[in-house]
Amino acid sequence: MSQIITNEINERRHRVIIDRHELKRIIAAAICSQLGIKPGAPGQTMDFKFQDEMEGSPGYKVGVGCIVDIVEDLLPQPQAAA
Repeated sequence: MSQIITNEINERRHRVIIDRHELKRIIAAAICSQLGIKPGAPGQTMDFKFQDEMEGSPGYKVGVGCIVDIVEDLLPQPQAAA
């Protein structure tokens, strides 16, 4: 889970540190919800590419973006015999 740090001095501040694995889970859940598909379904693969976002000239880093490629295998998967 994320690391949460809380400080109080006449105001309360919270800092949440999210690692890349949790970011992937959060992004996957949001995208699957938007597409109406189940995350981690059989035959489904997701590829995440995190990249720096740049602005200005000369360019300077302003954040990080993520490109997600989702592939769904639409052919029925053979079921194992019970």
